[in-house]
Amino acid sequence: MRCNLVNKKGRHYNAPYSVNISVTEKCPLKCPICFHEYGKRYELEPWSVYKYIDELALLGTKQVQFSGGEPLVYPYLAEIIAYTHKKGIRTAISTSGVGMTVEYAKRLEEAGLDCCCISLNGSNAKIHELTREGFQYSKKALEILSLSRLTVAINWVASHKNIEDLPQLISLAKSFNVKYICVLSMKKNNVGVVCDPMDKIDFDNLLQYCKIFKGYLIVESCFNELGSALKGGRFLGEGCRAGTFYMAISAKGDFMPCPHLIDTGEKYLSIKEYWNKDRKLGWYRENKTCFL
Repeated sequence: MRCNLVNKKGRHYNAPYSVNISVTEKCPLKCPICFHEYGKRYELEPWSVYKYIDELALLGTKQVQFSGGEPLVYPYLAEIIAYTHKKGIRTAISTSGVGMTVEYAKRLEEAGLDCCCISLNGSNAKIHELTREGFQYSKKALEILSLSRLTVAINWVASHKNIEDLPQLISLAKSFNVKYICVLSMKKNNVGVVCDPMDKIDFDNLLQYCKIFKGYLIVESCFNELGSALKGGRFLGEGCRAGTFYMAISAKGDFMPCPHLIDTGEKYLSIKEYWNKDRKLGWYRENKTCFL
């Protein structure tokens, strides 16, 4: 029987509401903004993922997002999604689209996948490939998924060079029946650099687009500056959700507050023990802000 994920003393949930599991670090692309080191080959054994899902179901976790690396190259992905779905947990994947076929989309649909998030930073190859590789894979995946019954979203990372392209990306997304675009903040890559950060003009333009396309552009929770501006400059009161609402599991089996905080991975016997006892996690809860 599931427990209720109530807020504990106003600081964090009794168990993680949402968990990101990086099933593999393998990926054929080398995107400039990627926070993983290129060439890493760690990958979770399927039995370990099933174990995590069993515990998360008992804890009452509501959503699991499978990511990578590139999750579509992980050979057990569809089976694990089906298992998670049967446990009553909502599932999502974040993918570049590499490896997506009509047959694979059907497998994901039959497995019970709730949302497929395609990484796309521009409406054309020139803009997209300033920060990511593989525009052709992302666009092809959108074409394939538009013919399926899967819910499809786009993960779009804001940068100095793609803000003006956002209306064109929205038009492209709608032509493929994309439900919404998640607006993500640019974070440090695998060498500690923030690629093409926005200036004030970029930010102001993005803010206006988010107002114009309200409901279609969904701002990620840790994009605090943008979220606050959309609320009229008032502090949102949420801050970074790492460790309060959300946690991640790496392809090495490390537990961490967020997949981008790769230097904070810890080994624990259980998710419950990590959530309740880890000191670094407690530090993030106390500060309630994003340090990426």
